[in-house]
Amino acid sequence: MDADEVKPMEHDRAFRQAALPLGLVFRLALAIVLDTAVHVLWKLAVLQLPNPSSLSAAVEAAFHQPLFLLVAILFVWQLINWLRVLESSDLSYSQPITALSLISVFVLSALYLGESV
Repeated sequence: MDADEVKPMEHDRAFRQAALPLGLVFRLALAIVLDTAVHVLWKLAVLQLPNPSSLSAAVEAAFHQPLFLLVAILFVWQLINWLRVLESSDLSYSQPITALSLISVFVLSALYLGESV
């Protein structure tokens, strides 16, 4: 085997080592989706609450709002997913990627919630 045949094999090995694990890519994408869903659904849930006369009335109304339960479930799922992300990558790598959810929340809020841009 001459030197030209060895270089592509070394390149392929280096590429495989540098590539992100598919599970991490999935969990990072899921983190973006979950964060976006939590923000948008939380806003929708708050908008559906009646104008409360007191804090206790607001809390009671929130307990009767199914969207708040969904948001709570998504928060827990988001936490579990984020802990799994941090098991396999550094925060300095993962945090900037998941910050893409700021853009998706911005766009979806403008399109579906009537937020001014």
